[in-house]
Amino acid sequence: MSFVSTGFWAIWVFLAWTAVHFALGYEDQLKEKSLRLERTQTLAARAQNQMLRYQINPHFLFNTLNALSALILARETERAEKVVLMLSGFLRYTLEKELPEKVPLHEELDAQRQYLSIEQVRFEDRLTFRAEVPDCVRDALAPSLILQPLVENAVKYGVARSSRPVTIELRAWETSGRLCLSVADDGDNSAHQASPKLGLGLENVRSRLEAMYGGAAGLVCGPRPGRGWECRLELPLERAA
Repeated sequence: MSFVSTGFWAIWVFLAWTAVHFALGYEDQLKEKSLRLERTQTLAARAQNQMLRYQINPHFLFNTLNALSALILARETERAEKVVLMLSGFLRYTLEKELPEKVPLHEELDAQRQYLSIEQVRFEDRLTFRAEVPDCVRDALAPSLILQPLVENAVKYGVARSSRPVTIELRAWETSGRLCLSVADDGDNSAHQASPKLGLGLENVRSRLEAMYGGAAGLVCGPRPGRGWECRLELPLERAA
């Protein structure tokens, strides 16, 4: 009986240890599958973000070439030459080097200054640009060229469709551990409101934010009190290393 009892407990101990072994092995497999899935989702999000970012350049180039064509037809050769030189500088920034997913905000601001310098040749005194970016957020990280469609939108609807001077204002600030970015114009609201849906460029921005941050970032667009239009981004505050 003693031998049977000992054998019985030995079997139960063996079975228990076997169960624990398989349970731990199964848990490791689950963790490995979870990590693989997470890596796959990260790579897919990066690929989507890169694809969406690459859509910016053809859209911008199309608009700029239209402006250049108009200057040539009007025999504004000096202004057309300035546009070509500035366009070369902007494309050198966006195409010649591989832009990272995120860049310091001051680099993004410089890119938009380059773009708007091209548009200022086209519109002259009808376009004024003002930036309000305090030093405390200049090193904050933002998706590369994320502001480009917002600024283009302000030019297209706020400046191009208005006969009077229009100011485009870019602001950045920190609040509760988040980075807020605003691109606003004081043009005619009716031009924006004629298109109740977001255009391709702004939908592109929204898709990039979702791919990079999920629900932790957002885009809100609407009329400003009085006159003009504003697009505001809000995303987690990250600092450049």
